[in-house]
Amino acid sequence: MKFWILAEFRSPQALVDAGRAMRERGHRELDAFTPYPVEGIEDALGLGKPIVAKLVGAAGLLGALTGYGLQYYVNNISWVMNVGGRPPHSPATYIPIVFELTILFASATAFFSVFALGRLPRLHHPFFEAIGHESASVGGYWLGVCTDAPPAEHASLGQALAALGAASISVVEDA
Repeated sequence: MKFWILAEFRSPQALVDAGRAMRERGHRELDAFTPYPVEGIEDALGLGKPIVAKLVGAAGLLGALTGYGLQYYVNNISWVMNVGGRPPHSPATYIPIVFELTILFASATAFFSVFALGRLPRLHHPFFEAIGHESASVGGYWLGVCTDAPPAEHASLGQALAALGAASISVVEDA
């Protein structure tokens, strides 16, 4: 059973500092809920660089190679036709299909990878069970620490967050 220890902070800097402190304590499953993007929170939570761009680039390259390879195979190996004395291999004629398959593969990968890597659609998050969570859309800065520790240890984690400046602390069960 997993639990979320949710702590509200009054300033973005306190949130970033608390995120760093929790990472240093060994907590790896952290999340932040803020009314606007907070500078430095990605580094504090250890999110790392997004890989969507690399996936899209690789898919675009795969699309280009697929388009070129398919046309080459059909025109020069599978169904060879000499029409009007054209050369057996003319790369310039392959450009439109190569371009279209590059765009198709890259855009499909971008669309589906954003959903898959963002774990969407997630219609409910345990954060919505916390009392006062509405402040995350107005002016509250929340840090969530996911733990599978027994409930007896939640108090010590809550005390650590309170020592870091948390204004309020909630414990909710992850569904």
